[in-house]
Amino acid sequence: MKRPDTPSRNRPGFAELFAALPVAVVVVDPDHRVAHANALAEQLLNLSERLMIGQPLDAIIPPPDDPRNRDGHALAVYDTEISTARGVKIRADFAETQIADYPGWRAITLHASATSRRLGHSADRAAGARAAVGAAA
Repeated sequence: MKRPDTPSRNRPGFAELFAALPVAVVVVDPDHRVAHANALAEQLLNLSERLMIGQPLDAIIPPPDDPRNRDGHALAVYDTEISTARGVKIRADFAETQIADYPGWRAITLHASATSRRLGHSADRAAGARAAVGAAA
């Protein structure tokens, strides 16, 4: 029997799965430097993984809170504006967690906010107003 992590022609390996994740993921080492980034992170941040690897996290995406202040706890900040080091502002959900069994290693996911969410509740209210007008007619 083959080990589950053994690459095979019939199934993708971890590298292929990590690259294909439907969410941007950045892995950070104990020195607060980028160790890995998947394809969606490259696209969202407009930086290649090659360029990001080894860079301090603050030079790529400054986290909403200093990880040293959290005493090893995870952090999730929803619908926040993140300014990249290049000055680009991204509205996204930011979630960071410790990687089990690897002290100091963290995984950060970034979920880009949908355009409709950026509009606030106005889109929902407009739909409700149309329904009320239609009911009154």
